[in-house]
Amino acid sequence: MSFTPGQTLILSILNVSAGAMSVVGATFVIICHSAFGFSKKPGIRLVLYVAICDFAAGVGHLFFNLSNGPACLTQGFLLGLFEPLSFYWTLAIAVTLFLVVVR
Repeated sequence: MSFTPGQTLILSILNVSAGAMSVVGATFVIICHSAFGFSKKPGIRLVLYVAICDFAAGVGHLFFNLSNGPACLTQGFLLGLFEPLSFYWTLAIAVTLFLVVVR
């Protein structure tokens, strides 16, 4: 099953919109973190690392209808690196919470 050009355009617009919201949300977390100086707490620092990864992955989603070339490689790099990193930092937060709450 392939998508029609109209469906492809709608999916691309949704992808770019979600990427833009991700960039805005991650920027808000990063600005709040730097403005209020939460870096002394290790648990909050993990949230900063997740926000940085989400920011970079959101930038990767901002690219629109790429063909082969440097922009496509950049998008592949951003999405291939920072989306799994976001998962691993979330895993680190979960392990930290487990160790603090359960143990």
